[in-house]
Amino acid sequence: MNEMGGGEEFSAFMKRLQLRVGGNAFQAWMSDLRLESRTPDAVTFSTASKAKCDVLVQRFIQQLQDAWRDAVAPVRRIDVVTREMLSASAARVDALGPAAAAGGSARAYASAPAASRRAYSTAPATNARRGAAALAELVSPLDARCTFERFAVDPSNELAYAAARQLVNPNGVREIVYIYGPSGVGKTHLLHAIGNEWAATRNAEGCAYLTYSNLKNGCVNAIFSNAMLALQQALLAQGVVLIDDVHLLASSVRTQMEILNLVNASLAAGRRLVLAGELAPARLVERGISPRLADRLKGGLCVAMSPGGEALRFDVLKKRLDGAPERCAISDEALAFIARHFPQSMREAIGALNQLLLVFGRQEVTVDAAMAAEALRAHLRDCRREYTLDDAAEASAKAFGITLADLKGRAQHQKYVRARHAFVFVGREVLKESFPRIAAVLGRDHSTAMNGYQRALALIVRDKKFQDGVEAVKAALGA
Repeated sequence: MNEMGGGEEFSAFMKRLQLRVGGNAFQAWMSDLRLESRTPDAVTFSTASKAKCDVLVQRFIQQLQDAWRDAVAPVRRIDVVTREMLSASAARVDALGPAAAAGGSARAYASAPAASRRAYSTAPATNARRGAAALAELVSPLDARCTFERFAVDPSNELAYAAARQLVNPNGVREIVYIYGPSGVGKTHLLHAIGNEWAATRNAEGCAYLTYSNLKNGCVNAIFSNAMLALQQALLAQGVVLIDDVHLLASSVRTQMEILNLVNASLAAGRRLVLAGELAPARLVERGISPRLADRLKGGLCVAMSPGGEALRFDVLKKRLDGAPERCAISDEALAFIARHFPQSMREAIGALNQLLLVFGRQEVTVDAAMAAEALRAHLRDCRREYTLDDAAEASAKAFGITLADLKGRAQHQKYVRARHAFVFVGREVLKESFPRIAAVLGRDHSTAMNGYQRALALIVRDKKFQDGVEAVKAALGA
């Protein structure tokens, strides 16, 4: 389905969207949206610009979903892709011939034990064609920007990176790989990097990247069209299968069962299978994922990713700029500003960089930290989380090199006392909390907090070290 502007439902959606986001934002980011596909659960839009796509995904997904709900019907997921990516996907689908699927099934059959041969026997040519057609509906395009070279490595992700590099090695690991970690740490980038490397070096063996929504909808369609076995065989014909966001399949029992079948068959046939999700295997069970599937993931190569620090965000942003066609130059100071003020996830930081490129991309200027701060002022306000006194206490302890127990304790060492003064000052000036609430965190009465605030006001004028400590606490709170 492709509706550039026709269709009553799509027109109603666009009108509702413009009302939600305002005329300026609509013209800047959404006026060229096209409706590419829709199911009862998901809607996919396309846009012509990669930069627009990134901004829509980073900042406007909820508004898109709300507008579609108001104008058409509720959906669980909104996807935005570029039309360039859709064209690349179509070319790959055209290259999927019946012979490839049939040949792959034969290879899987030949290398599998007898039990698997009975379950995954070779199918006639008609079955192979049905499998290839079902697979074509499942696969999602790879983002060519997501490569190993553009992936910034630090201790928070080095094991996952090493596992991904090993997997594309001809002599590398041939077991199930499960990469897990919170949103925004680079799991999807690694999956795309595996796919891009595979396509560049071993394209004849085939690669399929599947999002959870496509996988769920594809399984439902295959079941209703009696093509599930053919789809399994087509997936086994691929040299590597990449499945993203498995934690979101908690409510899809049948899809989980088919993934478990695929895992078992891949192990039997010596195929490479990589899955990614936000939760460790044990926590997947708590969220409704099949214990058998979680156990299979735990038994493979299971590697965690965690949020990196400011240095990693800076490195990622630096790599993101490599080869950028924009006329403007983004200074290291501007990148450092983004890395420091967008700590919640890598996606937020990348979205902020994209915002700068859109604002200054056609200008022959060097963007410094002050220009970045001005251009991102509204973005910072939208992305800023609500910090608490507990956050301020942790930041104060860290800034002054003490523990949280020291901060709340009774010791009167100067370093401890200064940290408490900084906490009281930030709690009052930045978080706008009352003295009784501030004092309660420290286990003191409100008069002690008031006295600490007065001392902080005096120190911040004459003590540079104390001033630097306060600034570090404020920066940690996004102030």
